[in-house]
Amino acid sequence: MSDLIQQEDVRISNYEPLVSPAYLQNDIKASEICFETAKKGRKEASDIIHFKDDRVLVIVGPCSIHDLDAAQEYALKLKKLSDELDKDLCIIMRAYLEKPRTTVGWKGLINDPDVNNTFDINKGLRMSRQLFVNLTSLGLPIGSEMLDTISPQYLADLVSFGAIGNLKSLINTCKYLNYEVKLITNPSEFPKANGKKTKVIFPGVGNYGHFVKCLYERELEKPIREYIANGGMLMGVCVGLQTFFPSSEESPDIKGLGYIGEKEKIYIKKFDDSNKPVPEIGWNTLIGDKFFYKLDPYKRYYFVHSYAAILPKHLEDANEIEGWKIAKTKYGNETFIAAMWKDNVVASQFHPEKSGKAGLEFINAFLNDDSSPFDTSIYSEKEKLQRANDYSNYGLARRIIACLDVRSNDQGDLVVTKGDQYDVREKSTAGGDVRNLGKPVALAHQYYEQGADEVTFLNITSFRNCPLKDLPMLEVLSKAAEICFVPLTVGGGIKDVVDVDGTIVKADEVASLYFRSGADKVSIGTDAVYAAENYYANGCKGNGQSPIETISKRFGAQAVVISVDPRRVYVKSPEDVKHKTIKTSQKGPNGEEYCWYQCTIKGGRESRDMGVYEFVKACEALGAGEILLNCIDKDGSNSGYDFELINHCKSAVAIPVIASSGAGNPGHFEDAFKNTSCDACLGAGMFHRNEYTVKEVKEHLLKANFKARMDY
Repeated sequence: MSDLIQQEDVRISNYEPLVSPAYLQNDIKASEICFETAKKGRKEASDIIHFKDDRVLVIVGPCSIHDLDAAQEYALKLKKLSDELDKDLCIIMRAYLEKPRTTVGWKGLINDPDVNNTFDINKGLRMSRQLFVNLTSLGLPIGSEMLDTISPQYLADLVSFGAIGNLKSLINTCKYLNYEVKLITNPSEFPKANGKKTKVIFPGVGNYGHFVKCLYERELEKPIREYIANGGMLMGVCVGLQTFFPSSEESPDIKGLGYIGEKEKIYIKKFDDSNKPVPEIGWNTLIGDKFFYKLDPYKRYYFVHSYAAILPKHLEDANEIEGWKIAKTKYGNETFIAAMWKDNVVASQFHPEKSGKAGLEFINAFLNDDSSPFDTSIYSEKEKLQRANDYSNYGLARRIIACLDVRSNDQGDLVVTKGDQYDVREKSTAGGDVRNLGKPVALAHQYYEQGADEVTFLNITSFRNCPLKDLPMLEVLSKAAEICFVPLTVGGGIKDVVDVDGTIVKADEVASLYFRSGADKVSIGTDAVYAAENYYANGCKGNGQSPIETISKRFGAQAVVISVDPRRVYVKSPEDVKHKTIKTSQKGPNGEEYCWYQCTIKGGRESRDMGVYEFVKACEALGAGEILLNCIDKDGSNSGYDFELINHCKSAVAIPVIASSGAGNPGHFEDAFKNTSCDACLGAGMFHRNEYTVKEVKEHLLKANFKARMDY
């Protein structure tokens, strides 16, 4: 044990848990005057920014406060000046608390309130909140700098103006295309329609009912309708498209905006999962004769959804419905609206911000007012044939995922590593340091450029730490999302967290941190096994509190990936165990002809009395959208995937299953798609060691007559 302690956290002397935000806010209560001051300051600042108030917005004050008495004295003088100049100026006091720009010297009031390197953060948070209460009690709005995802939870209720760092995928995309972006969070911030100068992007993810209900509760419906009616350019994405229809089976009591579908009785419906995996997760093509905004029938676009505007048979060949030009997609035997355009409104069911270069072209065309279709004359007949959809996989390209196991090495740096049967330490070096195969963001971008259809980050040490403090992984996601325009998944530590005062931070809030940093999906491991055990103990019912259930309910099933680490257990007869067994072609050490796959937790170090067949069925019932199927026996072997395990799991569920563990060359991907019904294949070590590239895997699949996305 002493050797382990010396190898882990060598730069950390001790841990001190933070008081919870709810506890501190309750302990240092803000008055109604404080809240009214913050609310008034926010509205006035917003009105000035959006030209509804012709005063000048002035944010002035100390860069970093360390003397509370001086700050109070400054505020009193500024309040007097603010009252005198109120007709011409809206004055907000700058009240910055941190010094992030240097690696030496004082780190700020929150991090080191006593200015003596004791770093009593709990004391700093308490002092900072009391200061903000005192300042806003004067009726003076304040502005602060929000440099992380933690401290604003203690203070943001009192702040009128904030410099916020977290950007979503669409914002990253627009900035990548060199456009200025502003967030709309309330009706007063909605822009006036001014022809084609200003564009509004209307993204939606997760549950239809939750999204549309929030739209109404935040009083954004009327501004959206007025903006559209006055000719404002608007793009809807995913649930943003679905909102234009009258209603959805997902939430039948919630009414949509009703811009299309009333006359033809087209509503948002769930895919039929009796003959294909649901949700649809992957890269599909578009169908139609009247494309727009650089859409291309020979490119692939990324879809992730269980519900769609599924067309009745008599409209499957239509190119226009109720005045809307439409592009369609076929998933299995069902055809649905993939994109639509009418006058100043365009919308897509696919995620353009996650559709690689094809998606960037679509968004850029909208921002540049170029409604023309992509010029397909550039393709040769051979290229068209190669890119055409043969619908051999329900219409989806064979999905190749690059996986990065991320952990801290003994020097405290985040590195990508890879082990043999989950052992990631070097065997040839003294001390057995963590195997370092590169930096996560750089490798993620490398695989994106090579054509990876998704990138998965698995934080393989996070179960030891509170995920809310796992800021390095949030930074990794944030940086990767700025340069990788394909789906990003993160796993490790997605669970309920209990703070020191007993306050429970639910898993969906933890997941929300990762989504705001750039993740599209979260992967749940150990806690999914616990949830499945409780599911069966409760008579095959969930309790509504597991991470699978809470995240799925809030963000949708497509956002929840279950990562499972099973190992093969041989038995002489199926009657020997209660778990679902298979007759295996690979006999056991004593000639056993049957086996079952036992689930493990905590990175494979602890086995549970749960078979993988029963496990994945429970996870699907609880709301999971996808299974990441690892295999301890195959991990690091470079001997190919475990076909029997994959088909065993596929026979249990309708949701997509990702084959993982064992890939050592491009032929192994081909073999998996030939011999199993897996929905995607994941590779790691062979990519990290530069033995093969993602592009080489895809080229191999094309030669083997498997369709793969090649537009990158």
